[in-house]
Amino acid sequence: MTGDLDRGTVARRVSASIFGNEKVAEIVILLDEERGALLAADISRRTGFGHSLVRDVLVRLSKTSALRALPKTGNPRGPAYYEKNAESPLWPALVELARLVATSDHSIEASEYE
Repeated sequence: MTGDLDRGTVARRVSASIFGNEKVAEIVILLDEERGALLAADISRRTGFGHSLVRDVLVRLSKTSALRALPKTGNPRGPAYYEKNAESPLWPALVELARLVATSDHSIEASEYE
């Protein structure tokens, strides 16, 4: 079944099954590779994902200890910066799972029949 799908498609399907969104794994990996804080717009430009999709992922993750939404300075309606919380016990586990998902070559559907 996975022979017809490329690795990226399979990984996104697995990401959707695990995280409820097919782009979460890629966003987590990008955040992990960065040293500082990022805007949703930065991630959107780098990945080609829609800004609202990226923002939704960041907002959801920032409700956990794994990701911090930094306080806005100046304009409260201005852009929000997000940064990983490497001290959180959730962050390394989330990154490890995201990397496993990103390198997955078996879709969830295929695993059900094996």
